[in-house]
Amino acid sequence: MGDDAVVVLAIAAVVAVAGFSLWRSQVRQKAFAAWAQAAGWTYRASDPSLVDRWSGQPFDQGGRSRRATEVLSGTVTGATGRHEVTSFTYSYTKDSGSAANGSRSSTTYRHHVMVTPLPVPLPTLELTHDGLGARMAKLVGGQDIEFESEDFNRAWRVQSHQLKFAHDVVRPLLMERLMRADARSVSFRIEGDTLLVWDEGRSDLDRIGPYGFMMAAVVESIPRFVWQDHGYDPPITSSAREGL
Repeated sequence: MGDDAVVVLAIAAVVAVAGFSLWRSQVRQKAFAAWAQAAGWTYRASDPSLVDRWSGQPFDQGGRSRRATEVLSGTVTGATGRHEVTSFTYSYTKDSGSAANGSRSSTTYRHHVMVTPLPVPLPTLELTHDGLGARMAKLVGGQDIEFESEDFNRAWRVQSHQLKFAHDVVRPLLMERLMRADARSVSFRIEGDTLLVWDEGRSDLDRIGPYGFMMAAVVESIPRFVWQDHGYDPPITSSAREGL
């Protein structure tokens, strides 16, 4: 086979891969749009305003070509009310190696992120899984707030600059909820006036409902006195009367 034929085959292969990627992207877009229509939500292919709105994980990992795509917005109904929710895929690309010696490569990372607004800004509180990365961070002095449940301490790493706030929010009721199987693959953060949930990989339509209800449960578990301490007086509900 001559050099020209090899070049032609290489070009054809690139075109085929690009065509398949485009087709797969179009299939996902149609699936997301159909899901939104059936659920009464709205769908946007992308929203650049979501890329730089928050500063913590997974948005603080650097990289280039940062994008927020597959954006779905709607509401979920919790035990005490309705909550606005936005779901999207956050992606960024990191380069490694050196272009000078031809070893440069790039990797694109994706996270399924969901956010819900809070009535007032609260101190930052982050709960991530106590895996190998967290254990290594703690070995070099990284923060991990301890609670009365050893099982919870082994499963979750909790960080906040305000220890009282962390203990006021992460109470036995919330710890019990976060120890359930459906919460063990996601991370949570209160950042300003937003609660964020994220996990690895592209958005999964099957997880939007469960994650949304989980977020509602977290927001509704915040004690009434915590809201009042930060300038918000929530309406009294049965859950509030029970001390949630």
